[in-house]
Amino acid sequence: MAGAAGDYLRSLDQGNYVKPPQSEQLKRRRNTKYFFAALILLLLAWAIGGYSISRGRPLSPLEAQLVGNWEKIESSGKRTTISFSSDRTFRDAPGAWEGTWIIEGNELRLWYWSDSPSSGLGGFAKHLVNRAVPNKLTIVIEIGSDRNTLVLLDGSKKTIYTRLQDE
Repeated sequence: MAGAAGDYLRSLDQGNYVKPPQSEQLKRRRNTKYFFAALILLLLAWAIGGYSISRGRPLSPLEAQLVGNWEKIESSGKRTTISFSSDRTFRDAPGAWEGTWIIEGNELRLWYWSDSPSSGLGGFAKHLVNRAVPNKLTIVIEIGSDRNTLVLLDGSKKTIYTRLQDE
């Protein structure tokens, strides 16, 4: 026998343990596994850290004005309510959207999950995937001088909400 394999077998006959040589293919495969494992961990940390980084920071004056319940009434009569909490979480009614928020400059940044009703094992798997990584949205925000009007500008789309009075 010639080569590395022969040297390895001769060393075993003599009672010496010599680590067998690794092929370049095995090294590449191992390095690829480490690379993808590190990449997945980094993406997970980025996704989790991105929407939780705003917590613990005191509310700015504009953020304090946003806290509360807001309602939009569409021309069809359909009402949509969204609630912004002082712990920087938000939820719409009937609870299809929820997440965290922060205002930077005049931009409202939302990290949110949407759960569409579905059933069966496929629906459960979809729910888990939807909850694993949040969606991200940045929109321009304006609060009226009366503090009872909220205007959200998403490109050319303008949505107006009115503050709901506490009951």
